Amino acid sequence: MRSLPPFLRTFIILLSLGLLGLWGLATSQAALLSQDNSPSLVTYQGYLADNGGNPLAGPVNLTFALYDGEAGGSKLWEENHSSVSLDGGYFSVMLGSVTPLTASVLDGPERWLQVTVDGGSPLPRQRLVSAPYAIRAQTAITATYAITATYAMTVPWSGLTGVPSGLDDGDDDTLASLSCTNGEIAEWNGTAWVCGTDDVGSGGGGGDITGVNAGSGLTGGGSSGDVTLSLDTSVVYTKTQVDGLLAGKADAGHTHDDRYYTETELNTSGGGGQVHWNNLTGVPSGFADGTDNDTTYTAGDGLALSGTQFNLATLPRGGYINRTLDTAGTTGQYPAIIIGLDGLPIISYYDATSGDLEVYHCNDITCSSGVQTTVDSAGIVGEYSSITIGSDGNPLISYYDRSNGDLKLAHCNDAACSSATLTTVDSSGDVGQWTSITTNGSGYAFISYYNASSQDLKAVSCNNLNCTSKSTWTVDSGGNVGQYASVTRNNQGYGYISYYDATNGDLKVARCTNMSCSSPVINTVDGTDIIGSEEEDVGLWTSITTLMDGYPLIAYAKASQTGSTSWALAAHCTNSTCSAVTTDAFVNMGSFGPQLQSFSATVGPNGQGMVTFTWDTATRVYAGFCRDLTCTDTAVNSSAVSSGGPRHTSLTIGADGLPVFAYYDDNGGDLKVVHCSDQSCQPYLRRR
Repeated sequence: MRSLPPFLRTFIILLSLGLLGLWGLATSQAALLSQDNSPSLVTYQGYLADNGGNPLAGPVNLTFALYDGEAGGSKLWEENHSSVSLDGGYFSVMLGSVTPLTASVLDGPERWLQVTVDGGSPLPRQRLVSAPYAIRAQTAITATYAITATYAMTVPWSGLTGVPSGLDDGDDDTLASLSCTNGEIAEWNGTAWVCGTDDVGSGGGGGDITGVNAGSGLTGGGSSGDVTLSLDTSVVYTKTQVDGLLAGKADAGHTHDDRYYTETELNTSGGGGQVHWNNLTGVPSGFADGTDNDTTYTAGDGLALSGTQFNLATLPRGGYINRTLDTAGTTGQYPAIIIGLDGLPIISYYDATSGDLEVYHCNDITCSSGVQTTVDSAGIVGEYSSITIGSDGNPLISYYDRSNGDLKLAHCNDAACSSATLTTVDSSGDVGQWTSITTNGSGYAFISYYNASSQDLKAVSCNNLNCTSKSTWTVDSGGNVGQYASVTRNNQGYGYISYYDATNGDLKVARCTNMSCSSPVINTVDGTDIIGSEEEDVGLWTSITTLMDGYPLIAYAKASQTGSTSWALAAHCTNSTCSAVTTDAFVNMGSFGPQLQSFSATVGPNGQGMVTFTWDTATRVYAGFCRDLTCTDTAVNSSAVSSGGPRHTSLTIGADGLPVFAYYDDNGGDLKVVHCSDQSCQPYLRRR
C-alpha cells in the first residue's frame, strides 16, 4: 500500500455519522431496553483531496481514534481500515466494525475523533456531538442507569415493575381513607395507620403537664394549666438591682494603694497627683531623653553661635584671646590642632587622669565654646596624638596605645568627631610613639612613628579611610632612630619625615617618593657641634612642613649634653632630597641652659614659615617667624604666652588667616588655646 503523497494537505470531510438500528428505538416500548442487541456501529463518510482541490485516487489506509480532549488527553479507542477505496475522493467506513465501540468509550462529556491517512501526520481532531451518544442508551437496560435522565429514554408508568403497593394505584394517598375527628391525629400502631387521641394542645383529647417545680432561686410553678416561674428576689438580684446596689461603691476586699491617683487628681493643676517621667507612654521621640527636643545649631561661614543665638562673626581686635578649653583633671597633653572643613578648630589630646584620647571641637573660630568628646577609652590611649583631615572631610587621628604598645587610628564619623571608627594599625612590638599624620594622594592616612622595640623609624600608608588595608615600611633602622618623628607631604607628592638619630645625635630627613617608603632617600640635615667639639643632641622635638618652593622647612632644638646651652633652629632644604640646607636660629639661649621643646611648624597665608615652641621649665610660648620665603632670616616673639607652665604646642592657621595654637598648661593640668590677633601673635597689639 502506498503512503499518502507529501502534497496532500487538505482533508475535506463530508460527515455522516449514524448508529445503525438504535435510532429506531426512540418510539419503542421500555421493554425493548432490556435487549442488549443494538449494533454499536457508526457510519463515517469523507472526501480526500490534494492542495489543489483534486480528488485522490486511492486506495488509502485510514486509522481512526477517539480521545477525551481536543489536544493531548487519553486515547480511548482505535481501529485501522486498510485499502479503503476512493470514488472520486469519497469514501465510507463503518466505525466499530474492526474494534467494537462500547458504551464506556462514549461515557464522558467530550469525545474527539482523530483520523490518520496512510500513517502520516494526524488530521485535526473533530468533536462528536448528539447522535453518537445514543450508544449510551444501551445502559438503560438496568435500573441503575435508568434513573439518570441524562442517559435514559422516556418510559411510560405501565412499563415499570416492582412498584410499592402503596403506589400501585397510581397515586400517593395512602392515608386518604383515614377519617379522624377533632382532637385526633394519625398514629402508627405498629401495623397500620389509625386515628388516635391528640395528647398535646387543646384538642378533644386534651392533655396536660404533670408538674413544674421551682428550684433554688426561683418561685412559682404548678402541676396543671399555665404556670409561671420567677426569680426569688430574696435570694437572687436582677442586673438592675445589682447595678443600683454597687453604684459608687467598691468591693470590700479591694486594697487601696496610695501610689495611684484618681483621674480627677491627675487632671488637677497645682497640688494634683504627679507622674514620674519614666512612667509616661507615647512620649514624642524628640523628648525621649527627658532633657530637650534635641534641636542642634551650627554656625555657618561668617556666623558665630552663643547658646541658641547667632551673630555675625567678628575678628578679634586689639590683642589676642587665650582660652581654657578642658580642666577635668590632668588633661591636654600632646595636643594636635587643625582647621576642619567647617572652618572651625578641632583639637585631639591626651587626658592623663582617665588615660583617654579626647577631642575638642570649637563652635567658632576663637573657641569661645565647643564640644568635648572621649574618642577612645580602652586602656591607656591617646599619647602622641596627631590630626589631619581625610578625603571624606572628617578628621583622622593617629595616637599611641600604651596599654598594648600599638599604633592606632581614629577615623571620625563627622566633622566634630562626636564618634569614630577605631583601628589598630600596627601591633608588631612596642610601636606608635611620636606619631605624626598627614594624607597620601588618595586622602587616606599616612603616618610616621617610632618602633621602641627595634628603635627604628617606621611609616604606614593606608589604602582606605579606616586603614584596614595598608602598606607598612621600616624607613630607617641604622641605630636608635625615629624619635620626635614629624611628617608632611609637598605639592609634588613627596612625603618627608624629619626625626632624631639618637645614636649619632643628628637631625635626619627621609624622603618617600610618591608617598612610598619602600626605597627612601635619607640625609643628615644637621649634626654639627654647638661649641667646638662638645657633644650635642640635634633634632629634638622636630616639626616639618613644606614651603611654597615645595622644599621642607624643619624646626627643631639643638642642645649640648652638658646642658650649658640650647638653640631653637629652622632648617630649609634647598633641594628635593634635603642633601643641602640653610639654617638660621630663632633663639640662642647661650648660658641660660633651658631645654627648648615642643616645636610645631606651619606656613602662614603669606607663604612664610611660622613656628611655636616652649621652654621645659619656663612660663613662655615662643612664636618664631621666617622673614623671607626660604627662611634664611628669622625673628621671634617670646611672649605669645607668658604665664602658666605651657608645654606641648600645636600650631595652625585659622579660617580668618590668623595663627591659632593649642598647648598644655602644666601648672593647672589644662588644655588651652590661643587665637592670635595678628600674624606675629603679639598680645594686645593693634596695628594701624
